[in-house]
Amino acid sequence: MEQRLAWAAEIVADGEDAFIAEPNWRTREALKSLLIDLNTAADRLPESVREKYPEIPWRELRDQRNLLAHDYASIRHSILWATASRHLPPLRDQLAGVRRDLGH
Repeated sequence: MEQRLAWAAEIVADGEDAFIAEPNWRTREALKSLLIDLNTAADRLPESVREKYPEIPWRELRDQRNLLAHDYASIRHSILWATASRHLPPLRDQLAGVRRDLGH
């Protein structure tokens, strides 16, 4: 999960204009794939871990993964960008705390 969060941060570092630019479809697809992978990994954590950290939006992560993986027509680039630029940084910090608590 940590590597995928770092890759997503690299995409965000390039800026929103670069992300939205029409010829940059590979980056948008890469970010979508990273989000699916992150959400899948989070869903594979034991239930006991998810219960211990109720402040992490586990259910929303699962729902987002299902949307990205199965509802192609409704995916908007602005939603991908907002998720990566606004929601992943705090999630990254929260998951770092989980890793520390679990001794990883």
